[in-house]
Amino acid sequence: MSKNNFNYVTSVFPEILEISDENIQKKVAEVWMRCLARSKYSKIEDVPNFPSKDYPAPGLSHPEMTKFTLIDHVRSVVYLAKDIAKCIKKFYDVETNLDYLIAGAIIHDADKVLYYSGSKDSCQISDLGKYLPHGFMVGSIAWQVGIDEEIVNIALTHAGKSAVFPQTIEGLILIYADIMMADTLRKISGAKGILESYKNFGPLFTAHM
Repeated sequence: MSKNNFNYVTSVFPEILEISDENIQKKVAEVWMRCLARSKYSKIEDVPNFPSKDYPAPGLSHPEMTKFTLIDHVRSVVYLAKDIAKCIKKFYDVETNLDYLIAGAIIHDADKVLYYSGSKDSCQISDLGKYLPHGFMVGSIAWQVGIDEEIVNIALTHAGKSAVFPQTIEGLILIYADIMMADTLRKISGAKGILESYKNFGPLFTAHM
């Protein structure tokens, strides 16, 4: 990865620099650059948080859901995930691997760059997004760049259509942080949230994209 590309991704996601392992930093940035290179977008900043139509999640898209960017969502999930990790440590004295948690949270939605097409007002699911489930490509690309298996599991299993469940506390943290931030926008927009739509954890983790 070139220095310019690394500097670009870390300018978008400065939380990468909170990862103590520089090797993981570079691989996380590489995942985003590889997704971007294969997408229809020229900048990560152009990718919406939700498509403006044909979104397969509960409820219909709404301005409150579509006015934010994918960057906003990813960074909010990173922030919340870190806070949850601090809470778990403070009250239960359970340690988490912050390098792995932050890395997994930053890349967890990187493949949406591939699964979306179009600008905020006309964004829709791409052909690839109709053929492959969310999480598949980010897991594959993360594996290809040599990211640790535990981080791959954290990122891959946050998606409801994943065939496997998180194997670590960090993976659980990411799922709940992601759902919280996504459902917040659904709630204020009047759309059904993930937890409102699925009454038990079985359907929740098999039907949520």
